[in-house]
Amino acid sequence: MKREDTLKRFFSNHRGLTLLEVLIAIAIASVLAIALYGGFFSVLRARRTIADELEAVNSATRFLDSISKEIQSVYFKDANKKTFFEGEKEELLGSTVSTVKFTAFMRLSASGDMPGGDLVAIRYSVEKDQSGALTLYRESWNPYLINENETGGIVKTAVMENIDSFDVSYLSGQGWAGAWDSLIEKTKPYAVKATISLKDTGKREYSIIARTMIQ
Repeated sequence: MKREDTLKRFFSNHRGLTLLEVLIAIAIASVLAIALYGGFFSVLRARRTIADELEAVNSATRFLDSISKEIQSVYFKDANKKTFFEGEKEELLGSTVSTVKFTAFMRLSASGDMPGGDLVAIRYSVEKDQSGALTLYRESWNPYLINENETGGIVKTAVMENIDSFDVSYLSGQGWAGAWDSLIEKTKPYAVKATISLKDTGKREYSIIARTMIQ
């Protein structure tokens, strides 16, 4: 067989792709690319959501640990008008939020029969921010030097943002109460329960119960 006949037969049996076949291949490749692209970014969004939820849970855990230590350090004496413990609840944007303020010794040191250290007034309250979300704030000041109604000398920081609720209850000798006033009770609560719910975690609640340790 001549060489020319062999080449003709080869190319006749191995023809190139038609335009239709090329278009079908491009369409299949596009579908696969879109599926891979969407799946990749879905994984990224899921990872980001999980990371945000974990950070929110860690923030809630740190906050509850901090307020638990402060509750354990609460100091109130009826004879000392600079000491107090007050708590109340209200409705804000359809959520139950608590405001609680108290005096506590942040650094304890024994001094005879009386506790020593730095007496600090602390207040936790919830406010609506500019975006309409609820933010939990912590304020602190020296009760001997500053009146809580003064604008200067009070340190105010945002503790938790985008919360759903902040609820505080107080244990008396007769059970749990939703409010407390040391001017009426003449004492501090035996224990405090603080519960916070975060929107970033599907409104799951996180709670602590802390005893007031200083007598």
